[in-house]
Amino acid sequence: MAAIYQLDVSITLDDFGWLFANWHHRGYCDKTLWALRELEASEQAGLFEQAYTLAQREWDTIGQLVAEDFDDFVEWYSGSPLDQAMVPLTKRMWELQKVDSGLFGYWARYARKYPHKVAQVAS
Repeated sequence: MAAIYQLDVSITLDDFGWLFANWHHRGYCDKTLWALRELEASEQAGLFEQAYTLAQREWDTIGQLVAEDFDDFVEWYSGSPLDQAMVPLTKRMWELQKVDSGLFGYWARYARKYPHKVAQVAS
């Protein structure tokens, strides 16, 4: 759940581009993608993977801007080609968040389907 929490918050408040600025760490992004697949959130995983691939083109720029002054990222990102490319992905993710409690709904279904993966079962 921890691996998708920040994605859920970022999509609720902003968009994919902001996620990659706020959580600018490839390991975290890789774990988020793994978690979405593990939860069987296939469409969300596909959207995240597409957004992550797009962000890779500007990864160093994002990192530099965020490290220097986050306001520089805000100015650069707003209306940028990356921002524009993220719009349809983010809009679809917003739509999916309205269905069955969004990403957190996947956790309940996952726990019911795979209780042995989320809790120690007493024997």
